[in-house]
Amino acid sequence: MNKILIIEDDLKLKKYMQEYLNAYDYKTILLNDFDNVLEDVQHIEPNLIILDINLPTFDGFYFLKIIRNKSNVPVIIVSARSEEGEQIRGMELGADDYITKPFGMGILLAKVNAMLRRTNNVVATEDFNIGGLTLISSIIKQIYYFLIVKYCFICMKTKV
Repeated sequence: MNKILIIEDDLKLKKYMQEYLNAYDYKTILLNDFDNVLEDVQHIEPNLIILDINLPTFDGFYFLKIIRNKSNVPVIIVSARSEEGEQIRGMELGADDYITKPFGMGILLAKVNAMLRRTNNVVATEDFNIGGLTLISSIIKQIYYFLIVKYCFICMKTKV
């Protein structure tokens, strides 16, 4: 099982990312203390890091630099900083991808899947062939999860 380290200070967002990625069989670890980021990365040994830029102690660019000095773990930046220069800076410092907030969880999942497919050299995943029809399991799972979230949202709205 792939481990994803989430370095994000927005409690709601990081819990939502965790729940969403866990639903797709990823093991997620939330970093709550930003004082020993490099040591935590080395101890956890994640397969991928999701990194925010606006963090309380140092910004994510600082952490990206120190992580890159010790590790080649894939890093996806998620940030409210949407300016082109900020995105270029992130990529130049060693990020593998950059997602601007707000973003959809489907986009995050697609980028995580693609990144881990490339770094783990995985070719294809659990597609089903039924009478000449190919069903792609990751898409089916995504649609199923989307429908559950929408159903829960509708239920919550009607109770109000």
